[in-house]
Amino acid sequence: MVVTAPLAEQITERLKNEEVVFITASLDEYWNVLDELGEEPFPVEYDIEYLNGQIRAQIGMASDRHETIVANVISTLRAVFYDLPNTRIMGSNKLVYVPACELASSPMCWS
Repeated sequence: MVVTAPLAEQITERLKNEEVVFITASLDEYWNVLDELGEEPFPVEYDIEYLNGQIRAQIGMASDRHETIVANVISTLRAVFYDLPNTRIMGSNKLVYVPACELASSPMCWS
């Protein structure tokens, strides 16, 4: 019998030595990993997404300059779209799920 570590633990361990980790998994397994990571005492400092039957995790912290630009863009967009009740302006850290293509990703391009 082979015992494997939970996916969240596998990802965390592999990111200590790899820049980007891909793990073949189902969409349900992806949601379970997010639940597991949400229970951690400290928030994880990597991006985790699901596409084409794979979980993708990558270490990534934004620079101060980047975050300043993001804050300015969000402020401007909020002012422009303030009167539109069904429009929400959010940063790139918000997960977007597209059921039609089973994609769960932050609104950034995959490299």
